[in-house]
Amino acid sequence: MQRVLQETVSARFREIRQRIAEAEVRSGRAAGSVRIVGAVKGVAVGQIVEAVRAGLYDLGENRIQEHESHRHAIEHCSGVLSSVPVIRWHFIGRLQSNKAARAVKCFDVIQSVDSVELVSRLDRLAGDIERRLLVFAEVNISSEETKGGIAPNGLPRLIESIKKAGNLTLGGLMTIGPLTDDNDRIRRAYDEMLILRDGIDPQLELSMGMSNDFVLAVACGATMVRIGTALFGPRRLKEVSV
Repeated sequence: MQRVLQETVSARFREIRQRIAEAEVRSGRAAGSVRIVGAVKGVAVGQIVEAVRAGLYDLGENRIQEHESHRHAIEHCSGVLSSVPVIRWHFIGRLQSNKAARAVKCFDVIQSVDSVELVSRLDRLAGDIERRLLVFAEVNISSEETKGGIAPNGLPRLIESIKKAGNLTLGGLMTIGPLTDDNDRIRRAYDEMLILRDGIDPQLELSMGMSNDFVLAVACGATMVRIGTALFGPRRLKEVSV
């Protein structure tokens, strides 16, 4: 059954945090072990600011140009950044090679690293600006052609290349769940991700779960969930004033 969205971003954020907290208890997870990354593609600056003021400090972007617009507007909103902890910016979209240099400069975390070639490029670019960059390996766990991510059997080579890179740090694994309403299929995919993560390092982050399945993802071991529509509602075409 479709859940009715609360009227404000802050109300939705409180509800999402409550649902995550309940899922943590049910699955024997430590309280506060799951972090929300707000997926802000197509989201108005005013809504993002409301979410930040409510306690959302991890923001995920799919498009670099939109991120630059968001960041500029937020940094010029009087009193926003001075009253909250540091915002951490995540790149969660497919990264084109010609945008990699801008991404290395703009983002604290790049969650969508899916090839050895991209690892090599990011490592060189980070070195050029003397920066150590946190990256996640993206896995196409459902083997869907429309999705980015490396196949599970290619993950060991990708992880090895990240670990050998002098300017990159492996932060975790990321995936997009199967595009289906079949919870059993989603659970199997997320269980497989947990096995992959634990086989590398149980202390790594596991970024999986979005608006339609984040509670299930928490039950399966996610440490980060990327939430857009459930938090911000349907995307708007125009920015609103802050």
